Amino acid sequence: QFLPNLNSTVLGENYFDRTYQMLYLLVKGTIPVEIHTTAVIFVSFQLPAVTEDDFYSSHNLVRNLALFLKIPSDKIRVSKIIPGESLRRKRSMGLTVELEIGDPPPQFISNDTAGQMQLSELQKIAGSLGQAVITGKTSSILGFNISSMSITNPIPSPSDSAWIKVAAQPVERFAFPVHHVAFVSSLSVITQPVAAQPGQPFSQQPSVKAVDSDGNCVSVGITSLTLKAILKDSNNNQISGLSGNTTIPFSSCWANYTDLTVLRTGKNCKIEFILDDAVRVESGPLSLPAQSVSSGGGDSSSDRASAVGTTAQIMAPVICCLMGRVLLLEAFMATVLILNIHLGYN
Repeated sequence: QFLPNLNSTVLGENYFDRTYQMLYLLVKGTIPVEIHTTAVIFVSFQLPAVTEDDFYSSHNLVRNLALFLKIPSDKIRVSKIIPGESLRRKRSMGLTVELEIGDPPPQFISNDTAGQMQLSELQKIAGSLGQAVITGKTSSILGFNISSMSITNPIPSPSDSAWIKVAAQPVERFAFPVHHVAFVSSLSVITQPVAAQPGQPFSQQPSVKAVDSDGNCVSVGITSLTLKAILKDSNNNQISGLSGNTTIPFSSCWANYTDLTVLRTGKNCKIEFILDDAVRVESGPLSLPAQSVSSGGGDSSSDRASAVGTTAQIMAPVICCLMGRVLLLEAFMATVLILNIHLGYN
């Protein structure tokens, strides 16, 4: 019912199917049609039990959201309301709400960009919304308890420098993924660290996954939240000796370390990973081995001992020869002395 009518007299009549990323456009005659796009964020979430009439009669959600994001209310538009199943319309029920955040569609095309929301501003808004849901602060911010939210990042306009990356991507209907954000109930160490020699990076670096209460991947990566790693001893006390990039951002729901290094030895140590000083998880026990003497060092000592032995073997005959020459010289001197004495008596 939303597709352009082929008999329409409106040149450029169009409909964009966001589910399949498909634009339907009516083109007639020889007059060209220019397509202008606006960067927006699509947000979808489910509200707790509330009637559709009460939702429309109350503007608290849009007003509170605008105050939280520090943007005008006309930048936020309710694009769709999907009521939950109910036998009676007036009965309190859950609602799925879809919002569009960004500049409203202009009535007239203009090259003036003054007052328009920039791509970086929209990305910051997406991160702020995601962080509010992940940390469980939506009730105090929006006045509603929102347990999860779907966020679609804004698509840059062709005039933006980021458009080059978008244009280089293969053409796919789902090229722009929907990020699922929810309260992070737990962290899971999917790849456990494997210790190497002190001063060397772990031979297997840890990977940590953020999940909600249902085990779904939570896209912490759209926010500025980071994961911090600290080293603990067998008594659960924080100790020094962990180097490398100990605080890293997420990529989607994953935090993948690349250069964690332990600079000390010990038994039953562990690494604790912390998200926003609230959600924590520990690695398995680590035995950090002491620095062993390499086999190359033993060969070097053996070589040195062999060299010393060879030198001693060479020096022994030389010393013997010198001592022999000294004895011969002493014997010769004694003979001369005796001869002189004998001649003196004569």
